[in-house]
Amino acid sequence: MKSLSVSLCLSLVGLCATTGGAAQDGTEQPLIFECGSVFGPETTEESLAAVFGEANVVSLDSIPVGEGLFEAGVVIFSDTEDRVDVTWRDPSSRYSSNRARIRGDRNSWETPHGLRLGLDLRSVEAINGRPFQLSGFAWDYAGTVLSWEGGRLEASPGAPCEVFVRLAPRDYSADAELGRAYSQVRGDRRFLSSHPSMQLLNPQIYALVIRWP
Repeated sequence: MKSLSVSLCLSLVGLCATTGGAAQDGTEQPLIFECGSVFGPETTEESLAAVFGEANVVSLDSIPVGEGLFEAGVVIFSDTEDRVDVTWRDPSSRYSSNRARIRGDRNSWETPHGLRLGLDLRSVEAINGRPFQLSGFAWDYAGTVLSWEGGRLEASPGAPCEVFVRLAPRDYSADAELGRAYSQVRGDRRFLSSHPSMQLLNPQIYALVIRWP
C-alpha cells in the first residue's frame, strides 16, 4: 500500500497530496484524509478501485455506523491499520458516498491540518488555536467534537462536507483520579476541551469521519 503514487485531490480547501510514498529523505508520507475528488459525493466503487487498486476495495452489505445501525458500502485496505469504511447514499447503485471513516489507535491517514488517529486533546487544542466543544463519554457518539468555537479547524462556509472528530480517554481503570475525572464528563452532554476533567484525561482521537450533507 505504501507504494501508491497516485495524486489524490481530496481537500476541503482545494489542496492536492500524494498518497503514502516515501519522501526524498526516506520518511513515509501520510495519506491525506479529506473530501474532494476521491472521497466525495460523486464517489463510486469503480472510482475508488481506480485510485486504490481493485484488490484493495472490498464491497460489503453491512458496515456498522453506530447505534446498532448498518449501511452498505466498501472497505479500502480492509486488512491493514489504514482501513477506510465508505458507505453509500444509494446502496442499490453503489454510487454517491455519504460517509468515509477511519478509526483505531493510529494509522497513516492525516487531515491537511494535521489531525490523525492517536492525537491527544491538548494537541488538537493547539492546532485549533483555542478550546473546542465536545460531547461526553460512555455512549455511541462519545467524544465527538461539536464545535470548534471559531478556531482554525472551523469548516469554511459552503464547504462540500464536514470532518467529524471523535476522542476517547486512555485506560483510566488503575488510576482513581482519572476515574473520578471520567465520571465528571460522561453522557450525551456538551463540554469544553478546557474543562479540568477533559484536560486531565487528555483523550485521543479514535475516529475521523467525513460526511456529506
